[in-house]
Amino acid sequence: MVSCEHCRNEFRLKNFVFQHDTPRAYIQFQFGYVKLYLIWRIIWALYHTAMIIYTGIRVDVWAGEDTSQHIKWFIFLTDWAYLILTVSTIFDAAMVIYVLARRPDIRNGITDSLPWYMKATWCVFNMGNVISVTTSVAYWALVYDGTQAMSANNIITHIVNSLYVILNICVTGMPMRLLHFWMSSIVGVIYSLFTYIYYVSGGTNHNENPYVYPAIDWRDPGTAILYCVIISFVAVPVVHLGLFGLHCVKMLIYRKCDCCIASAETDNSTTVEMKSQYPY
Repeated sequence: MVSCEHCRNEFRLKNFVFQHDTPRAYIQFQFGYVKLYLIWRIIWALYHTAMIIYTGIRVDVWAGEDTSQHIKWFIFLTDWAYLILTVSTIFDAAMVIYVLARRPDIRNGITDSLPWYMKATWCVFNMGNVISVTTSVAYWALVYDGTQAMSANNIITHIVNSLYVILNICVTGMPMRLLHFWMSSIVGVIYSLFTYIYYVSGGTNHNENPYVYPAIDWRDPGTAILYCVIISFVAVPVVHLGLFGLHCVKMLIYRKCDCCIASAETDNSTTVEMKSQYPY
């Protein structure tokens, strides 16, 4: 079980921001193997990049043949979420490549200083994970009515995206913090403000309705605000808690599995000479 001390540590103020003393964890699987992790990161960056281009090209699947409606790809939370997730995978891949090429101190596990680009990647990682899963849950619960045919776009942006998030959390060495839910809540607030500004500016969805989603119809501001609050300050934290719980299960298995620890220690082994060579 996760110790009480570990739980208390999660509520320390430093865990509200971006602090971690093992930057090497960000460039490897939980059980080690940096080079394999690089391949993992590149594959997923290429996949999500290809898929977001595909969903942008195949707007006609849900917007119809009227090309004037295709620009409305940018108004939906689904596409915001998938864009953030794609950027996250690109940042991850770029970070691993850069560290392997230019930061031997991080690569060899010598430094405990977390550079700014790892903090930025960590932030986008959190937002991409939580917003993707939240959007998928909200779509199936509030938007999909069962009468629409299942399209490739739906599968990519409301199923595969969340499966990727779950799988990635299960294997990556990237840490999670319980208090980091606020980043994704900020995204929810920004999107809520966007839907209001879009409404008062006369914006419509692809069906020419004066809202983006029926649940967030600002002609009924009370209901719209309620849904925005629920999504930003209830659904997002709950999803973040669920993903954090998954991360905790992974860490528990890792600590209980001797072969995982042995492989990580072998992959992470460094020498005193290396540490003196890279004192920062």
